[in-house]
Amino acid sequence: TFIESEEQVGKYFVKEALGEGQFAMVKSCVCAGSDTEYALKIILKERITSFSSLMRVSTEIDNLKHLKNSEYIIKITDIIQSPSKLYIITEKGGFDLFEFFDAHPDGVPD
Repeated sequence: TFIESEEQVGKYFVKEALGEGQFAMVKSCVCAGSDTEYALKIILKERITSFSSLMRVSTEIDNLKHLKNSEYIIKITDIIQSPSKLYIITEKGGFDLFEFFDAHPDGVPD
């Protein structure tokens, strides 16, 4: 059965908060049976109130999936959806994708 609480989401144990944005909160998490820490982005679906905000979230996920082989971009390890939330589990560290693009307007070196 799927577990969704403040302490656990699916197979991930939720830890301390790392940050918060317009649509989401990011917390540290650990996968059950592992010592590896991940970042857990918790997106409240109720905060996605317009088509443009839906497209922003969708574009972020699509870009992370397509850029999975880049050493500059964190990798998505899991996506979990509940009726009220979308959980994106990624490697811990790095920048938000949009912050990364803002920091590298001319691209990254080869």
